[in-house]
Amino acid sequence: MIVNSIVSFLKATFPADFGIIPRVYVKDPKFIFSDTTTKPFCIVEYIPPITEEQWTIGDAQRKINAKCQITALFNDYDTAKFFVSRLQTSLQSMVAIWNAGTNAPGMNLMGVCDLLYNPTADLKTYLSYQPNWFTSPVPVVYKNGFLTANIVSPTLYTVDYTVGKITFASVQLSTDKIYATYKTGVIDFVIDGIVFPIVLTDIANKPHYYNVAVSLSTWYHIKATADRLI
Repeated sequence: MIVNSIVSFLKATFPADFGIIPRVYVKDPKFIFSDTTTKPFCIVEYIPPITEEQWTIGDAQRKINAKCQITALFNDYDTAKFFVSRLQTSLQSMVAIWNAGTNAPGMNLMGVCDLLYNPTADLKTYLSYQPNWFTSPVPVVYKNGFLTANIVSPTLYTVDYTVGKITFASVQLSTDKIYATYKTGVIDFVIDGIVFPIVLTDIANKPHYYNVAVSLSTWYHIKATADRLI
């Protein structure tokens, strides 16, 4: 959830003409950056060790300080510098410690395209494992994919924000997969370190220059918490 929240933040922070959007990826064991030939783009990942931790509503701080890394690949040095400067400014403007006495917004903690489950097999009631959804932004429900064409009209279901539940007016197919994107809290990040520039070598032994790695650490003051593993 935290990594997907950072991806959403990057997409919202950098304009499309900067080139970052929509090329922001969550790194998984099968991701090969050399397969992505169009730069610039970002990879977001957890920094090991990854410790799953349950949050409880009302917690003042995390028991485990989760860390993540943004690795961004660019075609030139000036764009890389701009990215780092913009990222620093955007993150610092949201963190409470730099905004004493103001209502610093923080980063939206998002469940992004979260696969819902149908516990009663009625093919109408679909739950997430995350309760206490925010009403704004309004959750988006998808069926069998994540394109605009897969968005389900809000007139076809009701939302229980407290439970984190979608109830359709009519029965869905047993083969349908239902997903939801929703906000479930607000979280602060501070920049833990910057390595700039770095050279990355792909599997074809080709070097890539003008790159930057930015490590992020969750700040211990969490403005809103969530009952969900990271």
